[in-house]
Amino acid sequence: MKTSPSKRHANGPVDIGDLLNRADRDAPIEVDEDGLGDLLRKVQEGARRVREERAERKAAEPPKPVRQGAPPAPTPSPRRAPVVIDGRSGDQMPFWPDAKRGIPSEMVRSALFTIGQSGKRRHYHRERLTSISSVEVRYTGHELRQRDEDVFLQILHMASRSRTPGEVVFTASELIEHLGWTRNGRSYDELADTITRLKEASITIKGPLDHEIEITKSSSLIRDFTRAKRTRDYSSAWYVSVDPTVINLFVQKRYTLIDWSQRLKLSPLAKWLHSFYHSHREPYAMFVATLHGLCGSQMATVKRFRQQIRAALDELVDVGFLSSWTIDPSSKVHVTRKADTAESLPA
Repeated sequence: MKTSPSKRHANGPVDIGDLLNRADRDAPIEVDEDGLGDLLRKVQEGARRVREERAERKAAEPPKPVRQGAPPAPTPSPRRAPVVIDGRSGDQMPFWPDAKRGIPSEMVRSALFTIGQSGKRRHYHRERLTSISSVEVRYTGHELRQRDEDVFLQILHMASRSRTPGEVVFTASELIEHLGWTRNGRSYDELADTITRLKEASITIKGPLDHEIEITKSSSLIRDFTRAKRTRDYSSAWYVSVDPTVINLFVQKRYTLIDWSQRLKLSPLAKWLHSFYHSHREPYAMFVATLHGLCGSQMATVKRFRQQIRAALDELVDVGFLSSWTIDPSSKVHVTRKADTAESLPA
C-alpha cells in the first residue's frame, strides 16, 4: 500500500512545503524508500541552475541609459564636498581684514542688540523685535546690549581665523585686551556672563524672500562654551564654538563689515548707528521715530531721543565714519558716509 505524499511511515508526518524550502536553500536531503529524496534532489538542482542563469543574465545586461538632462546618480560619500568661496571651504567663515569685524547683516538691522546700559535686562520669549520692514526677527533670551555685540563681534572675528570651522580657543586675558576692557575681576565676570547669554539666546530671522533661517539649531548664537572651573583664571583656555547656521549666513555673504577701531571709541547709541549704517553702502533717510524703535531705546519720548541721536551722529563724524548728517523738518535723518568706509556687504 502506497503512503500519502504528506506522510512517511513510522517517522511521522512529512511537510512537503518545508522540504521544498530546504531544496531552494541547498539544505541536505535524506533519501527514503519512496524515492521522495531523489525527487527533491532534482528540484534542488533545478533551483540552483535557475539562480545561476538569473545571475548570468543580470551580469550580461547593458547599463540603463541616462535620460537627457537627468542628473547623474550620486556617488556615496561620507561627507558632502564643501563649496569653495574665496579659496576657503564652504563650512568656514570668510576671511576679512584684521581692522574689520563681521556680523550677519540682519542682526544689526534690528533691536537684537539694544542701546541699554544699566538696569535689569528684559527677558524675551519668541518676541518679534523691531526691524526694517523686509526682515522679521524673533528672539528668545535675555536682552542683549552693545557690549554683548562687542564680545560677539570679537568671537566671530577669531572664528574667521580658525582652522576648525566656528571653533575658537582663547584666554580671558586675550579677549579682554581685544575688547579694550580693563583687566580686572569685574571684566572677567562680565565676559563669562556675556558669552553665557549669547549661548542661551535663540533667534529666528525671516528674510525679504520669505526664506526662514533658524539662526541656531541648538537654540543659541554660541553653540558651546567651556572654561576653567577656577574663578578668574585669566590664563586658562576658554573654548567657544559658533553655531553652524550663523556660519552659513557668512557663506551666503549675508554679512556686514564694521570698522573695529572706530566702534571701540563710541557710545552705545553711536555703536548701534555705526553698525546699522555699515550695513548700507548708501544709507537712506529714516525718521527719528523709526531709529528710536530699531535701536531698542527705552527713552520715554522721541523728543528726548532726538537730542541723544544728534550727539551720537556727531560721534560718527568725529571718528571719521560719516562726512555729514542732517535732520530735516519732517524728522528724517540723512547721513553721508565717507567714501572709504563703504565696505559693507549687505544681504
